[in-house]
Amino acid sequence: MSSSGNETNDAFWRFSLRLYAREGAAGLCLKLQDAHGCDVNVVLFALWTGLESGRLKATSAEKVVRFSREWRVRAVQPLRDLRIDLKTGVADVDAAPFREQVKRLELAGEKLQQQTIAQWAETDGRAGVDAAAENLISCLKLSGVDTVASEPDWRALLSIAVEEG
Repeated sequence: MSSSGNETNDAFWRFSLRLYAREGAAGLCLKLQDAHGCDVNVVLFALWTGLESGRLKATSAEKVVRFSREWRVRAVQPLRDLRIDLKTGVADVDAAPFREQVKRLELAGEKLQQQTIAQWAETDGRAGVDAAAENLISCLKLSGVDTVASEPDWRALLSIAVEEG
């Protein structure tokens, strides 16, 4: 990967970390994930590309959603399920250190997902709030998410992201 590719990947990761740290953003991301079935990295990608570079081309959005769905099912979700299951411990074993390792692997899996999908950020070059909203709607629809039911949450997250920028 070229250095500009690495810079793009890093820019997406930094955007995600900054946004997630903003008041209310983490809760909205988790609500979008748990209540609406959203892939948080796809939501963050839609926001980032819209605000930074413009409306996603349909082929780009489709590729991102398709890859992310498979990556979540095969890599991230099994780690997440294990991490959550280990919260209660196992018999008389203190599983906390192992759970922390699983948590780090889960985060590494999410970062790898971001690095992969950042490469597919083909846009029209017209960045802004409208582009971010359109990207969100497009990616959510492609993911099978009810954009009307989830709208208050994704709009609130979009508002936080705009304040960030």
